[in-house]
Amino acid sequence: MKYWPFGYLALVWILSTQVLSALSRRGLSQDDLNTIVGALLFKNGRQTTCEIALMDLKSGLLSANCLDFDDGLSLKQTTEYEVYVTTGPENLFPKAYKLALDDIHVHPDYDQTSLAYNIAVVEFNKNTSSTYEAYLYTGTFYASNSSLVRRSYDHDIGIWNTPTIIPLPTNEDDCGEWNGIYKRINFFACNSVVTTSLFDKSCAMPFGTIYNKEGGRIGVQALYGNSVIFSEDKCSSSNRWLNYYPYMEGFISFAANVLNRPIKVTNSSGLYEIQPSDINEFIHDEPASVDYTGKTQIGGDIFAARNEFYGPLIDPTSEVRSMPQETSSDFESLSESSIDSSLDDSLDNSPDSSGLERSQILAIAITIPLSIVCITAAIGLFYYRRLKSKRTRNRDDDDDWDPYAERLNIRELANEIRGIGDPIQPPSYNEVMRPPSTPSPGPSTENQATQSSSKKKSTKKDY
Repeated sequence: MKYWPFGYLALVWILSTQVLSALSRRGLSQDDLNTIVGALLFKNGRQTTCEIALMDLKSGLLSANCLDFDDGLSLKQTTEYEVYVTTGPENLFPKAYKLALDDIHVHPDYDQTSLAYNIAVVEFNKNTSSTYEAYLYTGTFYASNSSLVRRSYDHDIGIWNTPTIIPLPTNEDDCGEWNGIYKRINFFACNSVVTTSLFDKSCAMPFGTIYNKEGGRIGVQALYGNSVIFSEDKCSSSNRWLNYYPYMEGFISFAANVLNRPIKVTNSSGLYEIQPSDINEFIHDEPASVDYTGKTQIGGDIFAARNEFYGPLIDPTSEVRSMPQETSSDFESLSESSIDSSLDDSLDNSPDSSGLERSQILAIAITIPLSIVCITAAIGLFYYRRLKSKRTRNRDDDDDWDPYAERLNIRELANEIRGIGDPIQPPSYNEVMRPPSTPSPGPSTENQATQSSSKKKSTKKDY
């Protein structure tokens, strides 16, 4: 029991660190997104709803059902693809890169019906000298610091809209019932959360990506794949949408093999690399049949699936576009050097180098005083109990004195000492208080001497 104060202190320390960790953790914000580069697929001069999980400024992962196919897995030769990335102050401005068909690598096991292995690696801007690195997120499949993000581009003025960001909810109970391939809930995130369409505000729109923020590092955790609408109306916002977001973790090995280089990933343990030789791919089972009567399946580019296009068409054969003059007077064009310099500025202002966040300061301000109070109370309680116990022992010792027990203790102690005989009983009260006795009269000394002499003579005579 004498070590219990240390137990209290350990408990206080554990609770303090947990509280600090929980309070300092916050969801993704617009400022966080301004520190990283986002990307969106354009087809034939029009934006799609398909976002790209960048691995750097040369490559990324894309849901394969965003692409146009002829027979089998042959890409349509008539479709022009571009990758638009965010750049400039607050990531407002676009930078467009041509995407050649030869640089689109669809997973060889992709199934257009079941959407098994719904992924493709895209390469662009392959001659860039930029060293910017983006991360894919692996690790815990559902984390409280994950967020849904929807990016979109304003065709009219030529800048990016402010992204829509909400916390990632937990997977819903019936997710496995409405998608034949995603029976394993660890393969995907699944929820009914939607936002509004960019063009038709009465239409629902799923989000494009799931980002995870862990330890100041931000990585793409999942991409939108497809939805099941509990209605036959593809636009309906009043009916339920069940949206599926396959996790990127299951496709990183495929990307590393296609690109023949390591892929940087992040999780709660830090940063590390997936090598081309690593096998870390989710195995998609044979899809089960699902009855979609009264429901609608939709996926990939939602704008194209609903023929929902407004705004000016951007000529996909044009060169890299410049910023509108009325939007920014500081930038004349989006040259290669401008995007690299803006990325460097973004990295310099990342959360890792900007000091403590407001939530972290608040957590420290709450946790430290609370810890001090708890530790002080624990120490005070320890000394109070110790003093109380000591007083109780002293009082019990005074009340329990027994003369008989003390005599027994003396006897036991005497028996334990070597070389001693029987213990001497202490004199009783009567023995101590009895008056001394008077000796009885006896023969005089003279008579005693006469008797002794007579005995000697008598002895000689008899002999």
